[in-house]
Amino acid sequence: MSLAPAATRPSGVSIRSDEPSAVRNWITTIPPHPCGHRTDPAAIPAESDWAASAVVDRYRRERQSPEGDSLFQDRITRDGLTLLRRIPLPRANLLDVGCGAARWAGVLADAAPPLCHWQYEGLELTGDLATLCRQAHPGLVFHVGAAESLPFNDAAFDVVLCSGVLSYVADWPRALREVVRVARRYVALLRTPVVKYAPHTPAWQFVDGPTGSECHKLTLFSRDQLRAALNAAARRIAVEDYSDVAHPVEGLDERLFFLDYLLECG
Repeated sequence: MSLAPAATRPSGVSIRSDEPSAVRNWITTIPPHPCGHRTDPAAIPAESDWAASAVVDRYRRERQSPEGDSLFQDRITRDGLTLLRRIPLPRANLLDVGCGAARWAGVLADAAPPLCHWQYEGLELTGDLATLCRQAHPGLVFHVGAAESLPFNDAAFDVVLCSGVLSYVADWPRALREVVRVARRYVALLRTPVVKYAPHTPAWQFVDGPTGSECHKLTLFSRDQLRAALNAAARRIAVEDYSDVAHPVEGLDERLFFLDYLLECG
């Protein structure tokens, strides 16, 4: 388990971030194997991090702490709503894959029409997280399952939302195919970490915040390689938007950007 103690961060390395919040992120590439090849991201068991009880506890604390809620940052909501408003559907059923504490359920309910008319369902990796979501949002439906094997029929949802999830899934190509498979019209990929020049790169992410510290494995996506994967999986990339946040990455001579994608399916 690679969760939490801040001591897992190499000594002498400070948390750096351009985010104006109480959260500090530090991202470093995973060193190459002695033979010269980087670790295959698909070999990194990232899912175990998110199934841990510590993650459930963190989401629970965030719900109880106004300061903790700022972990999600207003700009993520702003950028996500901007992307979703480009979907020309007056009504839709939406699946939120990797919904966390189901914050998007509340965001959509409070949004201006037509988003407030959409029917929301969430999916999380463990029953504990799904239970936390049901307690926070009585009356909504929450499923338990993995992104790589979604328990739904083809084209089961008009829209599939995947916010800050794909890069943490070890077999992300399979997860991408799955979210496209169950989407009838659109897939919205939010908060996708992308680099311009490097190939797909496995990395560690250390996060220090008011509700605790965590360490997760993730993939930093090559922009061109990811575009090719998205075009192969979906009918077309309808929107590609850059966020206004750039993060330094130890081990790379470039910063990563977070991109939002809207894919047309069907």
